[in-house]
Amino acid sequence: GRVMFDEASQGMQSVTNSLTQLLTDLRVGAEYSFPEGWVIVLLSNRPEDMSGTTKMGSHTNNRLSNYNVQRDPAAVTDYLKKTGADPRLVAWTRWVPEEVYTFEKRTNEVCFSTPRALVKVANILKTLDADDPRIERFIGGAVGVAVASSIMGFFSIMSELTSISSIVAAPHDASIPDASMSRSAIGALWATVGMLSNAVTPDNADAICTYWKRLPQDYAAVFCMDVISDKSKIDVVETRAFTELRLSLKGLIV
Repeated sequence: GRVMFDEASQGMQSVTNSLTQLLTDLRVGAEYSFPEGWVIVLLSNRPEDMSGTTKMGSHTNNRLSNYNVQRDPAAVTDYLKKTGADPRLVAWTRWVPEEVYTFEKRTNEVCFSTPRALVKVANILKTLDADDPRIERFIGGAVGVAVASSIMGFFSIMSELTSISSIVAAPHDASIPDASMSRSAIGALWATVGMLSNAVTPDNADAICTYWKRLPQDYAAVFCMDVISDKSKIDVVETRAFTELRLSLKGLIV
């Protein structure tokens, strides 16, 4: 098992000093010892993150194995998807992964994008109606004005996509996003992934999979992986249309 102490460097040094016996011997005083196989984990921001950390004593650090955790925008995308975030927000994180984390210590901005802040955005989108005029302001309060503008601009791209009903009615003829490599075209393709992976059902799978065969294979593969990873879509995965699409992309699906 694991015992985790979050924000370890937020504590006063007199407090963190008391952890040395626990870190070395897995023991608290003379009364309790953790069973064999248990691990003590300390989590903290770094001093350069400007988050009010205090210096941990060198004798404490020496009892630890220290690792810096790297940011992974793809993991944020997966988390938002698994927790039921708005599909548009999930698609946005794929379009501009560099905007998942925008903290810059040389500026005085108090609002910036982080995984935690994007969870706030997900909650805002669940709370407010899509046409609520306050929505961009509330999102800006979580992630900053620039990122809020990026998110709302992407949502505007999504609103202009071919509708689900048009795709289902005429998958061979429904208009498809521009396949050029322009920024807006790439945004439209990511938006299509988000829209269709959320909307696909056993009843419309044949039409949606037919539509995907007209689009770039890389994005069709992401669509398939999204559906496969969604436990609520197991009935879609088992359809003949989805199976045929997946097999046609065999070399691209991880």
